[in-house]
Amino acid sequence: MYLVLSLYAIGVGAIGLGMFYILTRRDNKFALKSVLAGIILIIIGFVVNENRPVVEGAATITVKAVSLSETTTEPNQYHCDVVDEASGISYRFVGADSGEAAAYCEKFKVGSDYKIEYKYEEEQYYFHNHTDGQ
Repeated sequence: MYLVLSLYAIGVGAIGLGMFYILTRRDNKFALKSVLAGIILIIIGFVVNENRPVVEGAATITVKAVSLSETTTEPNQYHCDVVDEASGISYRFVGADSGEAAAYCEKFKVGSDYKIEYKYEEEQYYFHNHTDGQ
């Protein structure tokens, strides 16, 4: 968070310096470089902020696909994957057996909206809780 705030502050400062140099008719080459650098820093701040994974949160998702499969790491352990239509993110529930994971998958219908709570661990989103409909 502080990285993003720093990028915004430096970007706005660079744009302000460039505008000051343009308005006082000083070195136009330096002013143009300063404004461009400021704009680039602000754009980088936006991109860094969007691509940072959230550790925990809540979201409303529209279900695109639901799938049940066996985990590759543990024998006789199954997981239910639910894919969000808008973001394409896959949320996972890991069940102790196929019946538990299948029961969890049956709660989701393709095309329906759900409010969920999730956590991000080991490069995967996992369910905390979900509420039917909205």
